[in-house]
Amino acid sequence: MKTEPKLFERLKRKLGLDPQHRQQVAELRALLANAMADRHISDAEYQRIDKFHDEMMLTQEDFIKVLSDTFSAVVQDVLRDRRVTNEEWQGLMQIAKRLNFAQETIDDLSRQTAYFGLLHAIEVNRFEDLPAASNSGINLQKGEIDYFTAHGSLMEERVVRTHTVGRSSGVSVRLMKGVTYRTGGSRGRIESERQVVPVSGGLLTITNKRIVFSGDNRSINAPLEKVLIVELFNDGIRFGQTNKQKPSLIKFADSRNAEIFGLYVSRILNQ
Repeated sequence: MKTEPKLFERLKRKLGLDPQHRQQVAELRALLANAMADRHISDAEYQRIDKFHDEMMLTQEDFIKVLSDTFSAVVQDVLRDRRVTNEEWQGLMQIAKRLNFAQETIDDLSRQTAYFGLLHAIEVNRFEDLPAASNSGINLQKGEIDYFTAHGSLMEERVVRTHTVGRSSGVSVRLMKGVTYRTGGSRGRIESERQVVPVSGGLLTITNKRIVFSGDNRSINAPLEKVLIVELFNDGIRFGQTNKQKPSLIKFADSRNAEIFGLYVSRILNQ
């Protein structure tokens, strides 16, 4: 019976019914938000956070939850415009390391921000400073730079199924031995069902001179001076050439690569 008040207090705090607990959580949230506002934790700010943690009656679970929620809000604010500058990335890394986030969390943050960091770099860097992965594996021409390579599939419209429509067998009437008359029958017509399907899997590369698809069944080599039109989709890209009747459609294995590829094509064609 003597432990009941303590159990009741813990229950109230867990349910957010303790006014003092709510006040301390709000103060911690405000302290962390102010410290992270400029994307940098100074020595003085770190000491204030550490002192607050030692003096307040919050549990380690409370502290970690408020810290995680506050940092997540900062990250989402940075990612709101889907672009991450080098200064923003460095700021997020400084906060995560200074507040002793787990290495797994830091690695996940790096992967999450790397994509938006690349988009920003493609858009704002000088043309001669565009990021170049140089990992395509294709034979490069003199002065050629392979900027980006991604897995994808060459897609084409093909007949996937045929069926007969309007066919009927009619009625057979036996007139005499060996003679049968069929009435009411029709031959019908054959209809084809067409779909856009993958016909070759491989790698799509953009260089400063060509768009190259290296596939297991089909390959494409499109010099940029012959590229007439480029259309960007959520998960792929279509480009036509002046010397080709049909445009080429590539669906990316990772849909995020469509935007990366589109930005590279735009920068290169409009330099």
